[in-house]
Amino acid sequence: GHVLRLLGRTEDSLKAYRLAVQADPDNAAIHYNFGIALEGAGRLAEASTAYEQSLAQDPSFVAAYNNLALVAKKQGDLSRSIACLEQAVALAPANLSFRRNLQQALSERVPGWHFPMMNAIPRNAAYEAAIRRHVTATSHVLDIGTGSALLAMMAARAGAAHVTACEAVE
Repeated sequence: GHVLRLLGRTEDSLKAYRLAVQADPDNAAIHYNFGIALEGAGRLAEASTAYEQSLAQDPSFVAAYNNLALVAKKQGDLSRSIACLEQAVALAPANLSFRRNLQQALSERVPGWHFPMMNAIPRNAAYEAAIRRHVTATSHVLDIGTGSALLAMMAARAGAAHVTACEAVE
């Protein structure tokens, strides 16, 4: 299957992997490589299933977590992608590729409109000055729609006894 995939013979490769899975259904590496071939053919749902089968056979197959994460991301499931990448990094913390993939996925979780707000230095300085004037050691601050939690962190830094931040965007 691998050689056929490298030769560009996608359908023959997939047939070979199907036969290999039938012959050795408990082999995590076969499911993983079948997933790679399916992903290359643009069959993401099937690739996801193959990677899941690989992990069912070997829950420590770290590359399968990484590839499952990349497929989940392509399918628009960023939360699942992040969960898989966190598992990959937990299993192989020194792997820079897995760490980079996780960082990339986490950065995509942040809506783009947060960045101009975070970098509005005069605006944020004015908010911080107001927060420092009004927050006391007995204050309980509620930051509704906290976004990046910048104002909640300012309240905590200003000495609030309690800070509660809530946000609808995960």
